[in-house]
Amino acid sequence: MKREPFFDNAKFILIVLVVFGHVIQPMIEDVRGVSALYQLIYVFHMPAMILLSGYFQRGIHTVREGVQLAKKLLIPYLVFQVIYNGYYAIANVAPVKSIADPHWSLWFMISLFSWNVLLTFFKRLKPKTGLLLAIGLGLIVGFIEGIDHSYSLSRTFVFFPFFLLGYHLDKDRLLSTFRFRKVGVMLSVLFAAWTVLYMFGNFSSGWLFQSSSYQALGAPSFGVWYRLTYYLLATLFSFIVFSLIPRCRKRFTDLGQKSLYVYLLHGFFIQYFRQSGMIQIYNLLDVGVAAGISLLIVFVLSSRPIWVSFQPLIELNVQALRKSLKRLET
Repeated sequence: MKREPFFDNAKFILIVLVVFGHVIQPMIEDVRGVSALYQLIYVFHMPAMILLSGYFQRGIHTVREGVQLAKKLLIPYLVFQVIYNGYYAIANVAPVKSIADPHWSLWFMISLFSWNVLLTFFKRLKPKTGLLLAIGLGLIVGFIEGIDHSYSLSRTFVFFPFFLLGYHLDKDRLLSTFRFRKVGVMLSVLFAAWTVLYMFGNFSSGWLFQSSSYQALGAPSFGVWYRLTYYLLATLFSFIVFSLIPRCRKRFTDLGQKSLYVYLLHGFFIQYFRQSGMIQIYNLLDVGVAAGISLLIVFVLSSRPIWVSFQPLIELNVQALRKSLKRLET
């Protein structure tokens, strides 16, 4: 099948935003403009990425498919959980975590497996019924204090509506829905959102992580309304960002195919930058430098040497490594 450039372009841009968000995170308490930018990115970047993931998934139909999906997602999760534990222990920067407490962005691997399990049942429902039920579950789990970061349970339920929405969007509808030529209007909307967050965004970023209960976030009664507002805004801004994604091939298009490598490996760079304090943001130029560093990390981790070296750990496949060794022999 011919690859649609839109999807690879979208994955590349979104993974750059993921890395950029982690790069600027240490500065959000000190610089209000950076905090507003961070919050804006976190409103939509994971919902948009999860929506794309849902588009390419079809659920689990047999035990064999379930086993294969577990190998594809859960084994890399366990491997990198151990690797990050070792890295943090050696660097003495964070405590060792159990399997139930995912490091960094590793929660996505557990949730992606769980979303496929949920999809097996939700795909049998009418789209509107399934989406309303998924949203209802996402709102209800906020009242249960036991559902939190452990095993990524909270995020699994809260983000599932975006995954299910992506599943129900066919390609023609997806591309036509997100196609909007008035780029200036869309960028103006994003700038207006940043301005609002700059002026009034004095709230805990925990509301954007979706890994805690309403009680833990300090709003046991009104938290459900905050989360419902998040659903509306995240969907709106995901649509806006998708409307800005190029439909044709670009120089960075192929790099989008390696977004999982960037996702799993960029934490090593981020932790080093945080410990060294080498990235500081005081003005707009510093924001540009941070964006450039984020792009560089994505380019490096999307490169062929990284792909060949880490494919056995991430994809449990040594095909690329074998080909490279054969080339060296000849």
